[in-house]
Amino acid sequence: MKKFVLMAVAALFAIATVSAQSNEVIAKYGEAVTSFQSKAYAKAASLFEGVIRGGMDSEDSKVLQCVNDAKKNLPTCYYMMGGMAIKGKKYDEALTNFTKSAEKAELYGDTQATIKAKNW
Repeated sequence: MKKFVLMAVAALFAIATVSAQSNEVIAKYGEAVTSFQSKAYAKAASLFEGVIRGGMDSEDSKVLQCVNDAKKNLPTCYYMMGGMAIKGKKYDEALTNFTKSAEKAELYGDTQATIKAKNW
């Protein structure tokens, strides 16, 4: 009986841990979207990267949707940072961000974003 109780407690703890991780990834995604909408692209990119890292192995469909959306938005963040760098005449920074945009787009299978970033 003791073993059963301990196993049940361990199972509940595992479920709670997974749920907390899922909630953390979803919250981070929400913060990334808010940053993106506020044109805080560097912060959004960092948060989207965290969503991807934190949610890749999840089995939670909501988390996986956040990961997929983060993969779509991440190249755009770098692209926008490149555009902002050009406006500020920071050409090396622009090149770095456009290159990163193309790399992320290619990594995540977004052909149009890859072409766009490579042809800025």
